Amino acid sequence: MICDRGRPGQIYFNSLFALNLNKKKKYNIIVLSEKKVKSEYNKKLFAAFGIKNFYYLDLKKIDYIFIKSFFLTIYSLFFLRFSNFDKFVETFTLNDIYCGDLIWDTYIRHNHSFENPKIDFKFIKILFVSIYKNNFLKNLFSKNNIKVVLTSANNYSTLSAFSLRFGVNFKIKTFFQKFHKIIKIKKFDDIRKSPFQLSKKLIDEKYETKKDIIFEKYFFDRMNAKRLPSRVRKSTIDVISAYKDKIKDEKYFFNSIKKNKKNFKFINVYAPHAFSDCNHVFGRLLYRDYFQNFLNTLKIIQDDDINLWIIKPHPSSYFFNEEGLVKRYFNQFKKKNIVLCPSNISTSLILKVADKIVTSRGTIGLEAACLGKKAILTGSSPYSHLGISLNPKNIQSYKKMLLSKKKTQKLIKEKQLLAKKYLYWFGRDRMYDKLYFVESKWDEKNSFMKNLVKLQTKSIYKKRLNVYFDYIDLKF
Repeated sequence: MICDRGRPGQIYFNSLFALNLNKKKKYNIIVLSEKKVKSEYNKKLFAAFGIKNFYYLDLKKIDYIFIKSFFLTIYSLFFLRFSNFDKFVETFTLNDIYCGDLIWDTYIRHNHSFENPKIDFKFIKILFVSIYKNNFLKNLFSKNNIKVVLTSANNYSTLSAFSLRFGVNFKIKTFFQKFHKIIKIKKFDDIRKSPFQLSKKLIDEKYETKKDIIFEKYFFDRMNAKRLPSRVRKSTIDVISAYKDKIKDEKYFFNSIKKNKKNFKFINVYAPHAFSDCNHVFGRLLYRDYFQNFLNTLKIIQDDDINLWIIKPHPSSYFFNEEGLVKRYFNQFKKKNIVLCPSNISTSLILKVADKIVTSRGTIGLEAACLGKKAILTGSSPYSHLGISLNPKNIQSYKKMLLSKKKTQKLIKEKQLLAKKYLYWFGRDRMYDKLYFVESKWDEKNSFMKNLVKLQTKSIYKKRLNVYFDYIDLKF
């Protein structure tokens, strides 16, 4: 069973997986979609691989699943009335499938619903649709002899995300395919693991033949806005927004915030995440969501008079329609020890002057490690397992770390190099290996299909396919 997202690039790699599997196992392939695919080339792309069986979600059909979902929604709302959203996010489960995180992330994705969450029409609608999807999948998995589940999304209240959890629950062979990368899902924790996460052993093996100067230079160029991508793409927005055309002069910075750093023991930086962006995609958070984390962090540090706290809004907040949001809440505190970082200041300067760096799970924590500084993370991240960050287990531990009067011990050179290697992988190599052989530009319409058609006329295409099929075999 393939869970379709309707994106041509992902359909292509999903279909390659299914084609390779079908040659060996002779399975009947079905495609599960949120709604009927409007773009004909999506159907044609599936059909090119012999995939013609589609299951669609039909919320307009009043049947047993619809009625059951309706009453379960009422029951869930009744439960929520006597509980709270924190408990809901942490524990809400249906048909033995934990889904509180998926529903919450969907609810706060748009319209800044994280600011003042309430049981409104939006929340009730998302809750009902999520419960319906859950019941729909329970029925589908119970009545069909599904042997393999393949999805390309693990976040939000989507059929893909639910299917991953049902696959694990039903002990079916389950795979998560992010672009061309494939992860075999054996347990629930695997679902919320980044497909780009690497162990220290794998990082060392991958870059065994590369000289250390390559990673040093990549990090130097990144910090100094050299050789940044010329085109703004979804995967490069953050780094361009953080470094390109920004000021790195320390004297200018402290003059602009009207502070003398000699008046403070430590210079600390708190860099909140984009509030609406996939809060639970990598799993555990200390707080309900990024926004709650932000407000509570400000409350904790507001009385820390001996240290200067610099609040650094996410560089791509404009992309999520959150520009000015941090400033609005920052203005409610009006404390002398807390300042807002001007938007024209480079992140490289902030990393340089900081004694303590706090973030949820952002790349700034990884960049800090490259400079030998252990960032405090409030959520699991693709690099939090590498021993290059501080990972408080609970809120009390987090408070102690924030208010600690001791300077964080600097990372040894070996750990700094490990961080630079992983940054090189995460920022450069993760998408551009021999397995990802069709270029796709997110800001160019139909670019994947156009480049695929061109590539199919070249002799290298068949060789690339065979390499990818070998990769699939290893994963299966």
